[in-house]
Formats: sequence, structure tokens, C-alpha cells
Amino acid sequence: MDFVSPSIELTAFNCPHCKAFSHQIWNSVHASQIFSQNKPSSTLYHNFRFPFISNEPEEVCTHTVINLMISLCYNCKGLSIWVYDRMVFPFQEKAPPANTDMPDEIRQIYNEASSILHLSPKGAAALIRLALQKLIIHLGYKGKNLNEDISELVAKGMKTEIQMSLDIVRVMGNNAVHPGKINLSDDQDTALSLFKILNLITEELITQPKKVSETYNSLPEESRKAIEKRGKSDNERDG
Repeated sequence: MDFVSPSIELTAFNCPHCKAFSHQIWNSVHASQIFSQNKPSSTLYHNFRFPFISNEPEEVCTHTVINLMISLCYNCKGLSIWVYDRMVFPFQEKAPPANTDMPDEIRQIYNEASSILHLSPKGAAALIRLALQKLIIHLGYKGKNLNEDISELVAKGMKTEIQMSLDIVRVMGNNAVHPGKINLSDDQDTALSLFKILNLITEELITQPKKVSETYNSLPEESRKAIEKRGKSDNERDG
């Protein structure tokens, strides 16, 4: 199932605590006056764990807190705190997790971009474009001109979906934004799309060939030799 980013408009999404796609129970927040010398009791902070919900009823509720809500994950019971439409706890990477086959250097950039997405979508998008450039270089292409790299990939039989994904990245960058540079028109939706596209390209160009190779290598040696022999015969006949 696709990753679903947490949103104030949803009743189910991937929990920022347990990462599972789970139903979310929304709660409003109310404030009660503290009467003991007009300051919090020190007992509140003993073995304090944030956040938590007390099951002890309050005698007086003096205020309803507007635009502050808590979502409770049905799966792990983890709490998330929201101010208006923004999750403020935990500091949530709203982007999907990086593909585990992504090269380490690129995954580090991806994770850094994910960590700042809620604060700076423009900065996150710039980092993802940089990660994409490095991924293209990792795959053996120049990584200087996306149009040229797309042409090379097409010539080598790249899937239409990957070509379209790369073209989306190019067009989203207004054809002129260099990797790692800020595009002032980028917003959070644009950045999230770039995260998904980078994962898709990694899946198609790294993960799938890896799985095929692993499956092939798991075949009995005699079967592999027969396949290789047939391949050589086909090449000689074509030549």
C-alpha cells in the first residue's frame, strides 16, 4: 500500500510513531485552571513522559483550546499534537521512507530533505533534485543535463513510466532549476511528488534488477549455464 502522509483532513494515515497505516481518533483539547498557588504541581513532572493523556477527570474545564488537536493512533496508541493543520509533535517526516536499495549517500540526502519538509518545502525539494542528480550519476550517466540523461535512458529501453517521472521532475523545476538550487515556486505538494518519484526511479532502476539478479543466481548452476549458452547462441545468430 502507498504511504499516506499524516493530514488534519484524514481519519487514517501512516502513523508517525509505528509507521503503520492506521485509523486515527481525533481529540479536541480543553484547559482547566491550576489552583495550587497558580503554578503547576511538581508531581506533574515526576517521571514525565511527553505527550500523555491522564484518565483522571478534571472537576473544572474553563477553556476550550481552539486550533489545537490530538490524534490517537488506533494501532499503537501513539499521540500526535496538531496546531491548526500542522503536526508539531512528533516532528514528522511527512515524506515516504526512502527505498532501502537507495545508495547510502543518496539516502542521507533523502532523509535530510524529509526532516526539513515541514519547515521548508522549497529546501526539501532542492535537496531531492540534488539526490536525483546523484542517483543518475550513480547509474552511470552524466547527471549534468536531465534532458540528455533522459534521452540516453530512452535509447537503452527505459520504461515509459520512468521517462515520464524524470520529465515531471524536469518540468517541476521549470526546466532551469539546477539540482540543489531553490525554486521559489515549490510547495509541499511538489516536494512530496519529488520524494515519491525518486523512490519510484530507485525501485525500477535498482531494486527490480537486483531482485531479478538474486532470483537468477538462486537457480541451479546447470540451469544458469544452459541459459548462458542459449544467450551466446542467440547473439551469434543475430550477428
